[in-house]
Amino acid sequence: MKFVRKRKVDVVLVWRYDRFARSTQLCQAGHEMVFHIMASLAQFESALISERVKAGMARAKAQGKRISRPTLSASVQQQINDLHDQRVSINQISKQLNIGYGTAWNYVQQLNKC
Repeated sequence: MKFVRKRKVDVVLVWRYDRFARSTQLCQAGHEMVFHIMASLAQFESALISERVKAGMARAKAQGKRISRPTLSASVQQQINDLHDQRVSINQISKQLNIGYGTAWNYVQQLNKC
């Protein structure tokens, strides 16, 4: 951006236009208008994608399909319980059982509520 402001480059290539800049302060009014239009289109596209994803998840749920991660088997839950009783850290539990840290954390929190 420093080189662009100093006009040291002729062309800027970006993967996604909406990620190019957070500020729309440009030197010329025409460029500013184009930037605002492109930013608005990117925001509109993002909203459409979000709506489609939410609609798809609602439809799948209405059809009785599971949209969340599957629960852990009873044996893995018991292993989490045993390791937690032995004061093994959640990090070590997740590594030993080859499950995500968040998954181990959630099951330990459920154990603590009981």
